[in-house]
Amino acid sequence: MRSKRFIFCLFLFPLLIFSFYFMAVEREEVFAEQAFNNRTTSLYQPRREVAQKVSDISGQIKIGHFLFGPDEEAELYKLKYSQQSEKSTSADQFHFILGGRHEWQESFFFWKARSFLYKNDSGWENKNNLDEAYINCLYNSEIRWEAGKKILNWGKAHAWNPLGFLASPRDPLDPELSREFPQEGVIYLGAEYKKKFSPGPDPLQGVTFSLLIFPVQENVNETFGQPKDFQEHVSETSGQSKHWNLAGKLSLLFWNTEIDFCFLKGESRPDRYGFGFSRNPDTNLEIYGDFWIIPEYVKVFPDNSGPASLTSPVYSPVYAAFGNLVGFCYNRGEDIRYIVEYYRNKAGYTPEEMINYYEYLKGMNDPNQGNVDRPFIENITEYYYHRPDLMQEYVFAKIIKNEPLEIQRLTFSVAGILNIQDKSYSISPEFHYKSRPSLNIKLKGTVNKGEPLTEFGERANDWKVEISLAYFFDFSFYRLLYPEETIQDSLRIWR
Repeated sequence: MRSKRFIFCLFLFPLLIFSFYFMAVEREEVFAEQAFNNRTTSLYQPRREVAQKVSDISGQIKIGHFLFGPDEEAELYKLKYSQQSEKSTSADQFHFILGGRHEWQESFFFWKARSFLYKNDSGWENKNNLDEAYINCLYNSEIRWEAGKKILNWGKAHAWNPLGFLASPRDPLDPELSREFPQEGVIYLGAEYKKKFSPGPDPLQGVTFSLLIFPVQENVNETFGQPKDFQEHVSETSGQSKHWNLAGKLSLLFWNTEIDFCFLKGESRPDRYGFGFSRNPDTNLEIYGDFWIIPEYVKVFPDNSGPASLTSPVYSPVYAAFGNLVGFCYNRGEDIRYIVEYYRNKAGYTPEEMINYYEYLKGMNDPNQGNVDRPFIENITEYYYHRPDLMQEYVFAKIIKNEPLEIQRLTFSVAGILNIQDKSYSISPEFHYKSRPSLNIKLKGTVNKGEPLTEFGERANDWKVEISLAYFFDFSFYRLLYPEETIQDSLRIWR
């Protein structure tokens, strides 16, 4: 029933907006045409019709097949499959993404919906979601306001997104929309001020400031908040059923360098502040960095003190967590691109803390262990230990080669992550072929290597292979009107 109401509202809302819009535009054009035709013959100019795009709808249909090489000795594999009779070694997925942008005058409405179907040996998984749906309106030449649901990707990094305070974590080896880390927007109300300065001696060339407010409660941004037990530990006011949060970003174009300052304050997550920059010292080179700090951060651990404590978490003392990311992107002509990033994340876990966690899982997976709350530890693992920046130091590198061996429309890339602390790593080669502009074929593999009790060594799968077929489509809708100069002149006379 909820899905039917969702689909009905999804299509009813744009329909109502554009019904009122076209009624207003039609009335305005009638008055303009009357004023235009009432002018004297000496001022008369022949009317000419031009096309103006008012709507654009695009989408993607993606079908993929996966093969897995499970590591049955890994603790995460045992946690995931120990209660299942069927062990997944293959899977199929179907993605359908549909979005649109509808413009009127200086404003627009944008939306994007996603339907996801996933099948493995354990059964089917289905999810339908409205990722984005927001309206952007012009207040004056420098201020715009927005309301709705939007994905806000802040930061300058290509692989990780440490400044993505309002976004889902990004998997460096699979930054596209994925089942593990789906990108979903935040429902908010915000405004943006944008000012460009004319060229001159002043090094400041442009300023953009965005400010937004959003709630976190049941059925509204509920995935953004911390689990209830964590909130009760860090805040005495967490018993409230509704939290309000404030976020903002100041962007400067200073001496041809993009500089960002951002912040997040509220009760749903610890307050945090960030700084990012990006500069192109050469047309083929970009140097960038992201820096952030969380003044009051708390780590969460499972309690490994004994069998009787397997149903409660342990919290670290409050401390100031900070992080930094520096990287560069270099294009050697039009054929090869290099991306390298170094990421330091003091909010992550240390090797000793991860060893304690894996030892905890080993004790929990022991069939002789009786007092175990599996749903509790699965929730702890999903929220705190299932993220791409789990530990504290990483290096990411990626090489992209266009048309290798002079094969047109073929792209080859290889990306890798090295965990500097425990020396485990993951490598992912990929072939991407555009048989047509709207039809893409992808073949991708991922290999995880590491010693026992390391991050990539304890992954549920030693390797994964994906082959997928994606079809893209796009439709544009236009309306005929008089040239803008003629309409403005006619309206000026009529008014």
